Amino acid sequence: MVILQKILSTFFTILKIILKSDPFLKKEDFSNKNFILLGNGPTLENDLKEHTELFRRSRIITVNNFLYSPYFQILEPEYYFILDPAYFSEEPSEAELISRFLEGMQQVSWSMSLYIPARYRRSYLARSVNNPNITIRYYNYVTCKGGFDAVNFAFYNRALAFPQCQNVLNGALFMFSRNRAGKIFLFGAENDWHLKYRINEKNQVYFVYEHFFNTGGTYKLLDNNLASYLESSAKALRSYLEIERYARSSGTRIYNCSSNSMIDAFERISKEEFLRKIQES
Repeated sequence: MVILQKILSTFFTILKIILKSDPFLKKEDFSNKNFILLGNGPTLENDLKEHTELFRRSRIITVNNFLYSPYFQILEPEYYFILDPAYFSEEPSEAELISRFLEGMQQVSWSMSLYIPARYRRSYLARSVNNPNITIRYYNYVTCKGGFDAVNFAFYNRALAFPQCQNVLNGALFMFSRNRAGKIFLFGAENDWHLKYRINEKNQVYFVYEHFFNTGGTYKLLDNNLASYLESSAKALRSYLEIERYARSSGTRIYNCSSNSMIDAFERISKEEFLRKIQES
């Protein structure tokens, strides 16, 4: 039964790739290059203050709304990765988010690559980034769900597919691993969403959104049941496990340097170990 499920999953993955992937997209080669990936969790603030100069001298990957932090201009990251469909939505409710993001992109005065799913190449955001300092690079976000690792990894190596990514860190970690990065040092990746839910007397679910540039947030009402949100969290954690297996196979080592993190897929290292390993680069 398990083998049959894997065969069916692989069949549907192949079908999606034929229909949705751009076979002409090329992956970059980051062999022997090391990166620091900054999540936006609350504990990142202390790491940014402590390692500002070191981060400035490193290859930095930032995600989502990092540009709202003053550290965006200080660090001048070379790489910016987004995945959330909200950035490419045509719904009026997302207009402010998109407008603010585009305004931030106009402030970039250094060379930077902005990574966007290929399916959104005709989106308003992609068409509106006209800063000559920014190079837009597209990737095929066509997901492999289930199937055989060997087959999935072959699709990954050819830049035709991604594992299912429940959040932006899943996506960034995978893509830079796929491009054969040497080491990736991960900061600000708490992933402790399950600790931030609350249920009121009407069984309504609330969640507090906190980032290092916006701590002490208030609880906001959600529109689904708690089980669905916990399942989403579990998918993200499973995605990290698959990314670690793939990264090892491609020669990339991912180190979780976050001060507080619920991710158990990657090797955890102390600040002292991080400083030693980054200096080995």
